[in-house]
Amino acid sequence: MNLKKPVIITTDKNICGRNIRQTLLDNWSFEETEETFDETPIYKHKNIRLVNSTKDVIHTDHCDKLEADLLLFGSRHQSKANKPSLLTHITGNLSSDNSHGGNPLELAFGSTRAIREAYLNLLKEQEKLALTNFDVTVEATHHGPTNLKTPLIYVEVGSTEIEFKNKLALQAVANTLMKICLQKNEEKIIPSICFGGGHYTTRFNELMELTPVAIGHILPKYHKEHLTQAIVEQMIDKTIEKIKWAIIDRSSLNATLIQIIKDGCSTRNVEVVKAKDVKYGKTDY
Repeated sequence: MNLKKPVIITTDKNICGRNIRQTLLDNWSFEETEETFDETPIYKHKNIRLVNSTKDVIHTDHCDKLEADLLLFGSRHQSKANKPSLLTHITGNLSSDNSHGGNPLELAFGSTRAIREAYLNLLKEQEKLALTNFDVTVEATHHGPTNLKTPLIYVEVGSTEIEFKNKLALQAVANTLMKICLQKNEEKIIPSICFGGGHYTTRFNELMELTPVAIGHILPKYHKEHLTQAIVEQMIDKTIEKIKWAIIDRSSLNATLIQIIKDGCSTRNVEVVKAKDVKYGKTDY
């Protein structure tokens, strides 16, 4: 990316957020400024601001005032499986359930390029730091905040307090956040949204490793009853890059659902393609 005003946000509401923040302060020359956010000093390294929120990050719907060009949340991830993980995703509520922040049926603005860079960098950090027991993945769109006008991504450590204190995992996330902020990357990408598959998007992850695909919002199969033309259009409209492809996991979508996706994409001039066709080079870049 070529960011001019990136902001990294953590929270003091949980140990993972505090530890990511401390890892950043320990490894880069952030200096305290006279600016504050949530009554806490803002730190700065080059053009990167490091901000602490006194709210849980899923409720940080007051960050537009920072006037950033990208908000990067360093956060925790929790799951029932408690699997050690390094993760990235965009936020949003694909249904009327907003029990984890944000507004019903509202998606945040996101960047496919930032998600691609976060995912590929986390893979590199996993190998470099020998985090062999950690999964690396993109997650489907979920939780808040949703109402910000500023594009955002989450980069997370999962999934228990053991990992939240793991210095190498924290370093992997911190390194990835800083890499996105500092690198000037203009490589060709294919901005895409995705449909189907599980919450951990293994099939779509693979496409980013094999092709120039860059993934933004993802509607997984467990949300297929909430699939509407309006949600499809919002997934496209809430992406800062111009979406070229809507990639579908055909195995988890029936003909009726695919037609809904096609109807939404037709209003935005977005092509619907199958994940397997992208993987095996049957689509033109």
